[in-house]
Amino acid sequence: MTDIHAHILPGVDDGASSTRTALRMARMAADSGVTDLIATPHCNQMYRYENYACRALTERFEALEQAVQEAEIPLKLHRGMEVYGTTDTAALLHSGKLTTLCGSRYLLIEFDFTEERRFMDRVLRSVFAEGVTPIVAHPERYRALQSDPNILYEWVLNGVHLQLNKGSLSGFFGRSAFQLAMRILRHDLASFIASDAHGTERRTTVLTGAYDWVREQFSDSRAERLFMENPARVLTDKPLLLCDPTAFSGR
Repeated sequence: MTDIHAHILPGVDDGASSTRTALRMARMAADSGVTDLIATPHCNQMYRYENYACRALTERFEALEQAVQEAEIPLKLHRGMEVYGTTDTAALLHSGKLTTLCGSRYLLIEFDFTEERRFMDRVLRSVFAEGVTPIVAHPERYRALQSDPNILYEWVLNGVHLQLNKGSLSGFFGRSAFQLAMRILRHDLASFIASDAHGTERRTTVLTGAYDWVREQFSDSRAERLFMENPARVLTDKPLLLCDPTAFSGR
């Protein structure tokens, strides 16, 4: 499996607090069958975690990469970030301050959980205008989408990809997030499921349970597409295997 969303880079956001914790997260991922993991520190959160592309961030990544190798953990790390969507996201992309997933065409982007649909649409259009394809992180957690799931149908038809959090499938983020995650899966709108890991106790890098759950609830092929095939295509910057938005109810 490949995890496209994990806060494993130590000391840069609310994820791993130390190299020791990051190594434990890496070991847990590898033990659960994850072979590749994209480090996605929070970026563009004003006054909290800016983490724009810079030499210091690269050096921190390289230090963790070396530590994982020295610990003989069979996990390949890749660079990325989880970008907070704002009015200047496109400008930051254009100036090279944002890092796409593995340098690919795909940008992992999140929004404020109370953000309005109109603003999210505007930011997503601006990302496309830069020749980059947005992957919206944990859409099941946004209130506007919980209120009107048909927005997701329109997004997918227009080329946006959706990444669900594994925790939403177990109810960790509440009933509303669980219900929307289930609806997204039932109508085959998701392109990925990822850990969005922040540590070793609650939001971990272990994907086995979520993978097995998707196999049981849906199919082997669905689990493989969400946890293996599409994430691997991000690593190599290839077009993703498409879901089937025409099956979405209410359209």
